Amino acid sequence: MSKVKVGVAGYGVIGLRLATGVAPQEDMELVGVSDVAPTLAVRGLVESGMPYKFYNAMPESEDKLKEAGVPILQTCV
Repeated sequence: MSKVKVGVAGYGVIGLRLATGVAPQEDMELVGVSDVAPTLAVRGLVESGMPYKFYNAMPESEDKLKEAGVPILQTCV
């Protein structure tokens, strides 16, 4: 059986819980998370070693994310 692929749009309180819950599931694959700002949750993700692929949801926020040290896999357009 193939895994259900899950992407989390918005890495705030709910997105963090969703990603944390999906990641260890054997029948699901967390393909990544996206956000638009280096919020506390996003900075915590960086400090924890970036266990998830990170996508920037808005091109105009790319500089702020990079300045905060957030490694962006891709900017969604």
